[in-house]
Order: sequence, then C-alpha cells, then structure tokens
Amino acid sequence: MTLFLGMRPNELLNNIEDFLLELGHGFCFEAKQKRIVIGEQHYFVDLVFYHRILKCHVLVELKLAEFNPENIGQLNTYLHWYKKNVMTNDDNPPIGSLRWATKTRYPPYIDLLGPATKTRYPPYID
Repeated sequence: MTLFLGMRPNELLNNIEDFLLELGHGFCFEAKQKRIVIGEQHYFVDLVFYHRILKCHVLVELKLAEFNPENIGQLNTYLHWYKKNVMTNDDNPPIGSLRWATKTRYPPYIDLLGPATKTRYPPYID
C-alpha cells in the first residue's frame, strides 16, 4: 500500500486495478466518498471495500495532513455507523484503515479491527 499512500481518492481510482492487486485477494470496490448521515450531519468515507473472504466492509480514510488522534475517532465513528446501518447478520464487523502521506514520527497507517475493539499499530521504520 506504500506506493499509493500519497494519492487522493480520485488518483487511486485511476489506478484501481494496481491498488486492488496491492491490497490482496478478496477485496471488492464499493464506493469512493461514501456519504453517511449521522444525525443531521453528512460525512464521507474516502474508500469503501467489501472483503469476500473476511465477509466484512473495509473503510479506508486517506489523510494528506500529519497524523491527528482525532482521525482515529472519526474512523471509529464510521465503523460504528457501518456496523449499525450496513452490516448484515452474515457479516463480520467492519475494519477501518487510516493512512496518511506525510512522514512523521508515527507509522504511515493504523488499522482499526472493528469498531471499538483492537487497534493495530504497525512497527515504525525510519
């Protein structure tokens, strides 16, 4: 996924075949800038996939700015919304992936394994 970290969602879509191949087997593209409504507010999930093997949605948020802990809260909110409004009885809870392009002391991505469950931080390599 490192090749695509600095790209905006539209740039990723122009390279969707390569992007999906880098994600791995089982990913199906569902939406870009998927609008969700929470209360009276409209929010947009950058990219939404469904993983056929894991049987769950995968929400990807792409950030061009530096890492901000609020981004984790935002993505976790989206995961809760998907669990409540989109997930079916046969689905597993959605997975979130937060990725940013700027080099900071933080790792280039964080994966949230379902809403309000475990957060996986990859090892950071300088």
